[in-house]
Amino acid sequence: MRASTSKRNDDIDKVRLLSQAIASFNGATLKFERYYQHLEQRVRELDIELKDKNEALEINLKEKEEVKNYLHNILESLTTGVVVVDLKGKITTFNRAAENITGLTSEEVKGGKFDNILKPNFFQNSHLDFRSLKNIKENTEVETEVHQKGKNIVHVSLSISPVKNAQGDRIGIVITLQDITQLKKLEEQASRTNRLTAMGEMAAKIAHDI
Repeated sequence: MRASTSKRNDDIDKVRLLSQAIASFNGATLKFERYYQHLEQRVRELDIELKDKNEALEINLKEKEEVKNYLHNILESLTTGVVVVDLKGKITTFNRAAENITGLTSEEVKGGKFDNILKPNFFQNSHLDFRSLKNIKENTEVETEVHQKGKNIVHVSLSISPVKNAQGDRIGIVITLQDITQLKKLEEQASRTNRLTAMGEMAAKIAHDI
């Protein structure tokens, strides 16, 4: 009888322990489910934040690309040649007008060294090299002859200025090229006309004196 009672008590204790274990497990499961739901909610919130930030970034990049294209179109529409050289002497910008003046294409020039490409072939009589460009402190005007790739000679007015960033640090040199060949021809024609006029006046005076 005592053995039977003892066994029954042991069974009751086991059931009680099992019930407590199940209750603890259920409690832990409930906490885990709540924590998991919290994580899911946080992930959804982060997804929304990330989506908003990505959309804002895409808009920002699109606006920057539009500004870049707008400035590029302006640069390519100028009738003045624009050449930009960085502090290592590498040509970084070469617009369409510069192509027309020199006879070179942007693909041939960009990335190359000023002293290797432009100096020996196009600025032979200007004494311009990268070292002299780097020493220019303010806007400098120079007239020179550009020997085109096709052997034509173009009279060019150069304007050379340092390029600076927002902090005022020099980051390169910009050279603008203006084709003044027709202007030079007009000046020569005017000079020749003036000489002929002066000679005519002198001849008329001599004839009058005679």
